[in-house]
Amino acid sequence: MKKQIQSIKTLFIMFGAIVAVFFVLNTIFLAKVSHNLDELSEKTLNASDKYYELRKEFTDEKTRMALMAHVLDIKNILESFKNKTNSYNTMEFALLIAKESYRNNLDPLLVLAVIKTESSFRKSVVSHKGAIGLMQILPNTGHYVSDMHDHIDLGSSQQLFEPDTNIKIGINYLSYLMNKFENQKYAILAYNMVPTNLIRKLRSGENLPEKYYRSVMKNYQHIMSISGRT
Repeated sequence: MKKQIQSIKTLFIMFGAIVAVFFVLNTIFLAKVSHNLDELSEKTLNASDKYYELRKEFTDEKTRMALMAHVLDIKNILESFKNKTNSYNTMEFALLIAKESYRNNLDPLLVLAVIKTESSFRKSVVSHKGAIGLMQILPNTGHYVSDMHDHIDLGSSQQLFEPDTNIKIGINYLSYLMNKFENQKYAILAYNMVPTNLIRKLRSGENLPEKYYRSVMKNYQHIMSISGRT
């Protein structure tokens, strides 16, 4: 009889321990879910704010619908590189690229190709020359572009690690080069080797270092194939 009572007590103790472990694990799980939901809500609100800004800036319904089609296209492309882009909100990122590309009359898929070539979508990368972030902006270039545009405010070079600032500067700089050279190939080469070096090579008749341009075009073709353009 005593053995039976002892066995029952042991079973109760084991059951209590299992319940306690389950309670602890359940608490941890719920806390993690709550944190993830809070994080998702914050990202969704940020994207909603960006969309509201888009509606205010582009009041023409046809233009806005075309722009949103670009946004969804860019978002899908970014998510195809999910191992590279999982550290930021792809919808917010897509809205920014679509809007800045539209402002500057650039193909957003070409912009994505430049980002893929420059940083492979890594926002914290720094080159051996000191170029920073997604579009690999040199601090001097960043300040030069910022001084030309009222909607870009670059106080410190550390801001180039922020996707919003980096993308705005990179797209506006690429647009500046497109207008300066009136040639897509030269603009892309100048983005990589700075305009003065490209002009010097063009004047001297030296061979141009086309490896970078070919890399951008290869990524461009790949991104267009994801989009369904080719």
